[in-house]
Amino acid sequence: MFFKNHGTDAEPVFLEGEYMQMGGEEFCVRAGYYELQSPRESCWGYLCPTVFDWNGDGLYDIVFSYNEGKYMYMPNIGTATNPILGTPRTIFIDGMELYGVWRVRPAIARIGDRVMMMIMDGENALHIYWQTSDTTVEDGGKAVLVDGKFITGHNNREETNVQFGRGKFNFVDWDGDGVLDLLVGTIKRSSYPSPERGLPESRRVLGYTGMQVLYFHNEGTSTEPRYAYPGQFLVNGKDKALGAHSNAPVGCMLGETSEGPNLVVGVESGKFMFFHRSQLSTVTLF
Repeated sequence: MFFKNHGTDAEPVFLEGEYMQMGGEEFCVRAGYYELQSPRESCWGYLCPTVFDWNGDGLYDIVFSYNEGKYMYMPNIGTATNPILGTPRTIFIDGMELYGVWRVRPAIARIGDRVMMMIMDGENALHIYWQTSDTTVEDGGKAVLVDGKFITGHNNREETNVQFGRGKFNFVDWDGDGVLDLLVGTIKRSSYPSPERGLPESRRVLGYTGMQVLYFHNEGTSTEPRYAYPGQFLVNGKDKALGAHSNAPVGCMLGETSEGPNLVVGVESGKFMFFHRSQLSTVTLF
């Protein structure tokens, strides 16, 4: 859905949402025969879109994943003020469909003349790819912490395969140092960066109900990120539960932004919640 802001960035006022269309009809993804949890889920597509100028023509396209864990992009064949979505096109790597675990929103950023994309791969690890054409990417390797260890999101104690994935990623320079950091929306039983010592699970088992949005500070460079151990956001110093199954954060330049971007989080109830950065702090268990 598209929500038009007819206010300003500093004082946004959004109109009611309109369903995006493709070929004159509402664009809809359904699981069909590819359902993992129950037959009724065949009507759920778990569309996870990222708005980004993927083909470099100056117009915003949509890159998305869905319940099958595949990645596609829909070009904007209209204009900047009247976007029209073209037919989805599959993204490939080495002649095969780019594939990961399900229900993941990719993080995408243009860095210089290259485009970097992050997803969760088949091992539930954060994985970087570099765009080579409108429909192809090349492997950039798994994302790592400052100690060189891979970053995963699952919880060996409780998780089943259907609980893998579900990460919602966003590249943003959160601290204003000129390097892209990473925001991660999780489920309540996720365990980033590892099953043994991860958030939010390590706090959840102690009874804390944080907002399940994690901040990974990038201590490397935008092109070669090396992430510090994540912090879990608190709101006004307190935990704030936003649901169990998914949260989708975006660092945004809405509202008062003299100190940097603020945070919008889409939550499973269908609401979008705005947090000024002055309300936010991070906490770890250790």
